[in-house]
Amino acid sequence: MNAYGPDGPSLENASNAIHVLLNHYHGEVVPAFGHPDQPAEKQVVQVALLVRSAPLVEAALTLAEAGFGRETMMLNRPLFELMLDAAWAGKNATLADERFVAHARYTQHLQREVADRYPELGITPGKDRLKRDEIKASSKLFGAHASRSWTGTRTMERIKAFKDRLDPGQEREFRFVVDVLHNWNNGELHPSSWSLARALRRVPAPKGGHVVQFRVGPEPEFAAFALGCTWWVFVQLLDLMHEVANIPTNSLQAAADVGAELLGIASPDE
Repeated sequence: MNAYGPDGPSLENASNAIHVLLNHYHGEVVPAFGHPDQPAEKQVVQVALLVRSAPLVEAALTLAEAGFGRETMMLNRPLFELMLDAAWAGKNATLADERFVAHARYTQHLQREVADRYPELGITPGKDRLKRDEIKASSKLFGAHASRSWTGTRTMERIKAFKDRLDPGQEREFRFVVDVLHNWNNGELHPSSWSLARALRRVPAPKGGHVVQFRVGPEPEFAAFALGCTWWVFVQLLDLMHEVANIPTNSLQAAADVGAELLGIASPDE
């Protein structure tokens, strides 16, 4: 997949590939979701996850075009999670509804506790409180501070749910995204030795010895790479949207083919 190597696409080509997908989303997918007979109304949680992805893509595009490659990679992390969550929710619709409500109730419970601790906020918590058994069950499922996924599942379980919907030929491509691209995105999400090493280094001084050199600007060299990951994940999200809205995928395939050509990852026979 040479799009992610040293001879990868230009920022202009990567940006154009994203624009093609966004045009497809706004031109074909959004109107389909608004149709009165739209079956997506029966899968509210999954649709909410899917449509939340488009603003993230637009934000990533804005950052990348301005040269903020590292920050674009950071947005790819929640975009990837939306893809996994949406696939899991589609496969487990009833459970997704239950977990969504349970997580909302537990989050509200924790917010009420915060309001109790800080009366200066001027918030009057409701009198309805969760019973001990529900608090215990939710804490076990979502973590004591609701820090785990609202799905109540581990990331690898959701990765498996997504992988199960792929053709055998797509599995290695997905593993590459998980093992390489998503791993690099994670490396940028928090300060780490990986990300900080590029901002701070020791270099030889002109008169001998060494000096510490700081990098204080953005990292535009990562912008095209980051958008390549954004593009791949958004294609998968759009495919899920087509599935939910029962839209033929021909036009999406055409848009994806254009992007693959721009990114330099089109198959030789395409």
